[in-house]
Amino acid sequence: MKKIYFIGFITILSHSISTSQNCKPAIKATDEFTEQEVIGWGGTLGSSRSSFQGVSQNLKFYIGSLDGKMFAEISVQYMQKGLDASVNTIDIPKGSQFMLKTEEGIITFTSIDNQKKRTKMSGYLVTAISLTAELTQEQLEILAKSPISMYRIEPEDSEPIKGYVKDKKAEKLLEQFQCFLNNN
Repeated sequence: MKKIYFIGFITILSHSISTSQNCKPAIKATDEFTEQEVIGWGGTLGSSRSSFQGVSQNLKFYIGSLDGKMFAEISVQYMQKGLDASVNTIDIPKGSQFMLKTEEGIITFTSIDNQKKRTKMSGYLVTAISLTAELTQEQLEILAKSPISMYRIEPEDSEPIKGYVKDKKAEKLLEQFQCFLNNN
Protein backbone atom coordinates (compact mmCIF):
# COMPACT_ATOMS: atom_id res chain seq x y z
CA MET A 1 0.00 0.00 0.00
CA LYS A 2 2.93 2.35 0.69
CA LYS A 3 3.99 1.91 -2.92
CA ILE A 4 0.62 3.16 -4.16
CA TYR A 5 0.93 6.20 -1.86
CA PHE A 6 4.38 6.89 -3.30
CA ILE A 7 3.00 6.72 -6.84
CA GLY A 8 0.28 9.18 -5.86
CA PHE A 9 2.85 11.51 -4.32
CA ILE A 10 5.01 11.40 -7.45
CA THR A 11 2.00 12.12 -9.67
CA ILE A 12 0.97 15.08 -7.56
CA LEU A 13 4.50 16.49 -7.86
CA SER A 14 4.59 15.81 -11.58
CA HIS A 15 2.20 18.64 -12.44
CA SER A 16 5.28 20.76 -13.09
CA ILE A 17 6.97 18.18 -15.34
CA SER A 18 6.17 18.07 -19.05
CA THR A 19 6.10 15.11 -21.33
CA SER A 20 9.30 14.50 -23.28
CA GLN A 21 9.86 12.53 -26.48
CA ASN A 22 12.22 9.84 -27.78
CA CYS A 23 10.86 7.15 -25.49
CA LYS A 24 11.76 8.88 -22.27
CA PRO A 25 9.22 8.50 -19.46
CA ALA A 26 7.28 11.59 -18.43
CA ILE A 27 8.12 11.08 -14.76
CA LYS A 28 10.91 9.19 -13.08
CA ALA A 29 11.72 9.19 -9.38
CA THR A 30 13.33 7.01 -6.75
CA ASP A 31 11.87 6.50 -3.30
CA GLU A 32 14.69 7.45 -0.91
CA PHE A 33 13.55 4.96 1.71
CA THR A 34 12.96 1.84 -0.42
CA GLU A 35 15.28 2.90 -3.26
CA GLN A 36 12.59 1.68 -5.64
CA GLU A 37 12.35 3.53 -8.95
CA VAL A 38 8.92 4.63 -10.15
CA ILE A 39 8.48 5.47 -13.82
CA GLY A 40 5.35 6.95 -15.38
CA TRP A 41 4.47 7.33 -19.04
CA GLY A 42 1.85 9.90 -20.05
CA GLY A 43 1.18 13.59 -19.52
CA THR A 44 -1.47 16.29 -19.53
CA LEU A 45 -5.00 15.45 -20.63
CA GLY A 46 -6.38 18.95 -20.35
CA SER A 47 -7.26 21.89 -18.16
CA SER A 48 -10.11 24.30 -17.65
CA ARG A 49 -10.60 27.65 -15.98
CA SER A 50 -13.59 29.66 -14.84
CA SER A 51 -12.73 33.36 -14.43
CA PHE A 52 -16.14 34.06 -12.94
CA GLN A 53 -15.78 31.45 -10.21
CA GLY A 54 -12.00 31.69 -9.88
CA VAL A 55 -11.55 27.94 -10.27
CA SER A 56 -9.16 26.02 -12.50
CA GLN A 57 -8.42 22.34 -13.05
CA ASN A 58 -5.47 20.52 -14.54
CA LEU A 59 -5.66 16.79 -15.35
CA LYS A 60 -2.81 14.38 -16.05
CA PHE A 61 -2.82 10.67 -16.89
CA TYR A 62 0.03 8.21 -16.44
CA ILE A 63 0.59 4.50 -16.87
CA GLY A 64 3.39 2.38 -15.51
CA SER A 65 4.26 -0.84 -13.73
CA LEU A 66 5.29 -1.61 -10.20
CA ASP A 67 6.24 -5.05 -8.90
CA GLY A 68 5.16 -6.58 -12.21
CA LYS A 69 1.65 -5.07 -12.11
CA MET A 70 0.56 -2.38 -14.55
CA PHE A 71 -1.33 0.64 -13.27
CA ALA A 72 -3.15 3.67 -14.64
CA GLU A 73 -3.33 6.90 -12.69
CA ILE A 74 -5.25 10.10 -13.26
CA SER A 75 -4.38 13.20 -11.30
CA VAL A 76 -6.58 16.27 -10.82
CA GLN A 77 -5.16 19.54 -9.58
CA TYR A 78 -8.05 21.78 -8.55
CA MET A 79 -7.27 25.45 -7.74
CA GLN A 80 -9.69 27.87 -6.14
CA LYS A 81 -9.32 31.42 -4.80
CA GLY A 82 -8.56 31.40 -1.09
CA LEU A 83 -11.61 33.52 -0.27
CA ASP A 84 -13.84 30.85 -1.82
CA ALA A 85 -12.07 28.00 -0.01
CA SER A 86 -15.10 27.24 2.14
CA VAL A 87 -16.92 25.93 -0.93
CA ASN A 88 -14.05 23.68 -2.03
CA THR A 89 -15.73 20.36 -1.53
CA ILE A 90 -14.16 18.47 -4.41
CA ASP A 91 -13.65 14.84 -3.50
CA ILE A 92 -13.13 11.84 -5.74
CA PRO A 93 -13.32 8.78 -3.50
CA LYS A 94 -11.82 5.33 -3.98
CA GLY A 95 -14.16 3.33 -6.22
CA SER A 96 -14.88 6.26 -8.53
CA GLN A 97 -14.58 5.65 -12.25
CA PHE A 98 -12.49 7.51 -14.78
CA MET A 99 -12.94 7.00 -18.50
CA LEU A 100 -10.96 7.77 -21.62
CA LYS A 101 -12.56 7.92 -25.06
CA THR A 102 -10.53 6.70 -28.04
CA GLU A 103 -11.34 5.73 -31.63
CA GLU A 104 -11.39 2.11 -30.40
CA GLY A 105 -14.05 2.89 -27.78
CA ILE A 106 -14.29 3.93 -24.15
CA ILE A 107 -11.80 2.59 -21.62
CA THR A 108 -13.18 2.53 -18.07
CA PHE A 109 -11.04 2.34 -14.96
CA THR A 110 -12.28 1.92 -11.39
CA SER A 111 -9.96 3.43 -8.80
CA ILE A 112 -8.54 1.03 -6.25
CA ASP A 113 -6.78 3.80 -4.35
CA ASN A 114 -6.90 7.57 -4.07
CA GLN A 115 -4.67 10.22 -2.57
CA LYS A 116 -5.79 13.72 -1.67
CA LYS A 117 -3.72 16.67 -0.53
CA ARG A 118 -4.83 20.24 0.14
CA THR A 119 -2.44 23.16 0.39
CA LYS A 120 -2.70 26.94 0.40
CA MET A 121 -0.36 29.01 -1.73
CA SER A 122 -0.37 32.55 -3.10
CA GLY A 123 -4.00 33.23 -2.27
CA TYR A 124 -5.26 29.93 -3.68
CA LEU A 125 -6.38 26.66 -2.17
CA VAL A 126 -4.95 23.77 -4.20
CA THR A 127 -6.45 20.30 -3.95
CA ALA A 128 -4.50 17.53 -5.66
CA ILE A 129 -6.30 14.22 -6.08
CA SER A 130 -4.71 11.14 -7.56
CA LEU A 131 -6.69 8.01 -8.52
CA THR A 132 -4.93 4.71 -9.21
CA ALA A 133 -6.45 1.74 -11.06
CA GLU A 134 -5.26 -1.53 -12.52
CA LEU A 135 -4.28 -1.46 -16.20
CA THR A 136 -4.91 -4.53 -18.34
CA GLN A 137 -2.88 -5.55 -21.38
CA GLU A 138 -5.95 -4.99 -23.57
CA GLN A 139 -6.38 -1.44 -22.24
CA LEU A 140 -2.69 -0.74 -22.79
CA GLU A 141 -2.87 -1.93 -26.40
CA ILE A 142 -5.85 0.36 -27.07
CA LEU A 143 -4.06 3.34 -25.50
CA ALA A 144 -0.95 2.63 -27.62
CA LYS A 145 -2.99 2.31 -30.83
CA SER A 146 -5.66 5.00 -30.64
CA PRO A 147 -5.34 8.63 -29.44
CA ILE A 148 -7.44 9.80 -26.50
CA SER A 149 -10.09 12.33 -27.54
CA MET A 150 -12.01 12.87 -24.28
CA TYR A 151 -11.78 12.17 -20.56
CA ARG A 152 -14.38 11.88 -17.84
CA ILE A 153 -14.13 11.30 -14.09
CA GLU A 154 -17.30 10.25 -12.32
CA PRO A 155 -17.13 10.84 -8.57
CA GLU A 156 -19.77 8.88 -6.68
CA ASP A 157 -21.57 11.90 -5.20
CA SER A 158 -20.86 14.90 -7.45
CA GLU A 159 -20.85 16.20 -10.99
CA PRO A 160 -18.48 14.58 -13.50
CA ILE A 161 -15.23 16.25 -14.49
CA LYS A 162 -14.94 15.99 -18.26
CA GLY A 163 -13.21 17.52 -21.22
CA TYR A 164 -11.63 17.15 -24.64
CA VAL A 165 -7.99 16.31 -25.27
CA LYS A 166 -6.32 18.56 -27.83
CA ASP A 167 -4.84 16.75 -30.84
CA LYS A 168 -1.26 17.73 -30.02
CA LYS A 169 -1.58 16.44 -26.44
CA ALA A 170 -3.28 13.27 -27.67
CA GLU A 171 -0.35 12.59 -30.02
CA LYS A 172 2.20 13.10 -27.23
CA LEU A 173 0.25 10.75 -24.98
CA LEU A 174 0.02 8.17 -27.78
CA GLU A 175 3.81 8.30 -28.22
CA GLN A 176 4.29 7.81 -24.49
CA PHE A 177 1.95 4.81 -24.36
CA GLN A 178 3.62 3.23 -27.41
CA CYS A 179 6.99 3.61 -25.70
CA PHE A 180 5.66 1.95 -22.54
CA LEU A 181 4.17 -0.92 -24.56
CA ASN A 182 7.43 -1.45 -26.46
CA ASN A 183 9.62 -1.23 -23.34
CA ASN A 184 7.46 -3.19 -20.90
